[in-house]
Amino acid sequence: MLQVMRSAANSWVVKILFVVLLLSFGVWGIGDVVRSRHSDAVATVGGAEITRSQLDQAFRQQVDRFRQFMGPTFDTEQARAMGVVSMALNGLVNGLLTDEAAAEVGIAVGDQQVIDEIHRQKVFHNAQGVFDPQKFGEVLRANSLSESFYTDAIRRDQARGMVVGAVSAGGDLVPKALADALYQHDGERRSVDKVVLKAAAQPDPGVPDAAAIETYYHDHAAPFTAPEYRALTIGLLTTDALAPHQTVTDDEIKAAYDSRIEEFQIPEKRQITQVVVPDEATARQIAAAVKTGQTLTQAAEAAKVEPIKMEAARNELLPELQAPVFDLAIGSVSEPVKTELGWHVIEATGTLPAGNRSLDMVRDELVAGLRKDHAADAVDKIANSVQDALAGGATIDELAAKFGLAVIKIPATDAEGKQPDGKAVDALADTKTLLQTAFSLDKGGRSSTIDLPSGGYGLVQVDDVTPAAVKPLEIVRDQVVAAWQNERRHAALADQVKQVAEKLKSGAPLATITEIAPGAESSTTEPLARTDSTALPASLIAAVFKAKVGEVVSDDAATADADTRIVARVVSVVPAAAPTASDTQFEDIRTRLSRDIGDDLLSQYTAALNRHFGVTVDQSAIDSLYH
Repeated sequence: MLQVMRSAANSWVVKILFVVLLLSFGVWGIGDVVRSRHSDAVATVGGAEITRSQLDQAFRQQVDRFRQFMGPTFDTEQARAMGVVSMALNGLVNGLLTDEAAAEVGIAVGDQQVIDEIHRQKVFHNAQGVFDPQKFGEVLRANSLSESFYTDAIRRDQARGMVVGAVSAGGDLVPKALADALYQHDGERRSVDKVVLKAAAQPDPGVPDAAAIETYYHDHAAPFTAPEYRALTIGLLTTDALAPHQTVTDDEIKAAYDSRIEEFQIPEKRQITQVVVPDEATARQIAAAVKTGQTLTQAAEAAKVEPIKMEAARNELLPELQAPVFDLAIGSVSEPVKTELGWHVIEATGTLPAGNRSLDMVRDELVAGLRKDHAADAVDKIANSVQDALAGGATIDELAAKFGLAVIKIPATDAEGKQPDGKAVDALADTKTLLQTAFSLDKGGRSSTIDLPSGGYGLVQVDDVTPAAVKPLEIVRDQVVAAWQNERRHAALADQVKQVAEKLKSGAPLATITEIAPGAESSTTEPLARTDSTALPASLIAAVFKAKVGEVVSDDAATADADTRIVARVVSVVPAAAPTASDTQFEDIRTRLSRDIGDDLLSQYTAALNRHFGVTVDQSAIDSLYH
């Protein structure tokens, strides 16, 4: 997020159609979270509101952007699970907070600055590399944008860039001593003698006799105990449960369509196949293969890269791809193009013309949304009536018949939401709060209405309780024997770790370790970096870099894989060489420190903006929009 902000400050404007994605990853932090809806707003920032339609539009733009590197099958359900709704909301909040800050300090962007920026954007240039007013109009029309909207967006973006740039500029002052110390720290390398010991390689402990089995069974009852199970009846008062019963008029449908008309305008789209690779050499190799007669797919397969087929409007593409894609003749393949995602080679395979989705085409979508809106408004009112009926002794089934609650019957579940066969109870996936409440009630007990994290209300009734009980020994005998044997092997492994560590501390050659640890795997590593977790676990490599040459360290039994243990002896320490004028690693460290310092400054500033202007989020409105 902070890097996105920094880029905005440096370039003044995120290229066409991505203005609305400026500051799209949130670090501002959200203030108060409210549960009830009083307007169409899902959030307020100072005196400004973010509406449901604005959030939904920003969310869908984020989904389109994700599809560029996750493929066309990436859908809204996956996006919601990944938190893209919150990402979109934070992007809108971030923009408004910056606008408020810019206005408060009196930042104003003149018309000439806006004109100069538009003239600099290559997407509006003709073949001679000069701004073309006609092309400017064509690009805006193709993306359903007015000139006033776009110029206002640039003006706003430049003001935001001034604010962000001024705050983050402090990160450019990196003390040389700090950069030198971090360079030496990161550049140091160490090699170790490594011994890998495994529980499976320990001697066979044999089979315990009947007395040992009986003793182990009684001393370790917990793993062989069936948990308490409860039979539950759950009632849910949610927008999903109430929405089908809501009435929507034709006038409401028409008004909703008119208010969202821009959303239903379909811009021209280009169908493409693209290959994305991390380096320029591979991209040029693929492009050259196409010129010799191979298809892009064949060239990609030869380079062991998966081609991606997709269709996208201009505003759905990364800025660097917009002109190359839309200027490319159908059937042609582009030269390599670099973006933040890597190097792209693109084939234009078709065009989908611009158009509009008519009211009839989107009627079902509008009706579903309006019903959810009405249901969200009704939930709080009905919840009060449900609570009154509960006080009068009504059962959940009676409440369902009267108020439209959804009813779920669960024959048996443990406190973790699992059935006796170990499978999860699907009906409890979104009702963990109710499950916790259910296990605090006595048999026959019934809760009051409970706020659900996903929006709406629920209540739960305990129909029956099956107490926890140790399973009979005759049923779990094989499990008891296996557990006894496993415990003996791990005890032998722990002893072996100590023996190997002592032998290595004595200076014994690595080759002699198998004398006390048959089956051990030993080797001397190449010099390792602090970040190299391929040869050693991260926790162990941290210990290696704290130890002196000749010292021995082992992984922590509490955190290491219980079936495998590693013992290591530090063999050598190789200090980092002094940085040279052409040392890119040293410059990378300076750049990273500069960015990190700037990020810290921005984090503190944004937290202050949040407190100063105030941010309020209506979570129930968001839940009703996407639940």
